[in-house]
Amino acid sequence: MINISIITQEDKFFIPKNIKILIANDRIKVKSIHIISSKGSLENKKIFFLKSFLFAGAFRFGLKYVFHNLKDMLDKCFNYKLFFGENSIQSLAVYNNIKFSRIKNPNDNEFIKNLKLKNLDFIVSYSAPSIFKDKLLKIPKYNCINLHCSLLPNYSGIMPSFWVLYFKELYTGSSVHLMDSKIDNGELVLQEKINIEGIKSIYKLNLLTKKIGGELMLNSILGIVDQTIILKPNNVEKNKYFTWPNSSEIKFFIKNGGKIY
Repeated sequence: MINISIITQEDKFFIPKNIKILIANDRIKVKSIHIISSKGSLENKKIFFLKSFLFAGAFRFGLKYVFHNLKDMLDKCFNYKLFFGENSIQSLAVYNNIKFSRIKNPNDNEFIKNLKLKNLDFIVSYSAPSIFKDKLLKIPKYNCINLHCSLLPNYSGIMPSFWVLYFKELYTGSSVHLMDSKIDNGELVLQEKINIEGIKSIYKLNLLTKKIGGELMLNSILGIVDQTIILKPNNVEKNKYFTWPNSSEIKFFIKNGGKIY
């Protein structure tokens, strides 16, 4: 059995589906799931983006978000038997009897001490909004491994779905890579190039790249254990790294037809 723990950030639409792929595989045991609550997480930026994209799909996305939360609350009332805990990361953990916690710092000594007791083969990151330091990186038998939804090393950093649409790219990708002490750095495990011609919505692009990325993560874990994967170099340069867009960049994005939903 391949033992893994998952470190991620709050997400109600994409990451639960990716976690479910790992849970469903009979070779993998998900020992714990941990959500990082930090200033750098997308959840804590949602008000800013909903205001910024007010006339570019934010209202429709807000309704979807509210409806999603109501489904999660209803599911909880019925012990997650209605929707099988698929409407949030926490509900998915509870439904599948997986240990769950919210943390502020994955490099905290007490947190690291607890992870060491789990005899982990991998620590899986889905958009974890923190840099993993050496003590954390050395815990698993194999690797800490991350899913990033761009064609690395291009568009590393934050919100690749926004930036590839901002620059009107015709292609992007999903990449799974080994983690080191730099953001989105480390050797590439698996990667898939994706044609995105005609897509203008951040949500729709995330839906596509996260779905493909979820399968890549599963195949990466199994491939590393089975020694069927040849790692490729991935050296992120400063000019390929992106951070949060500012108000002017969002206005330019919307003016050119970009949408949040």
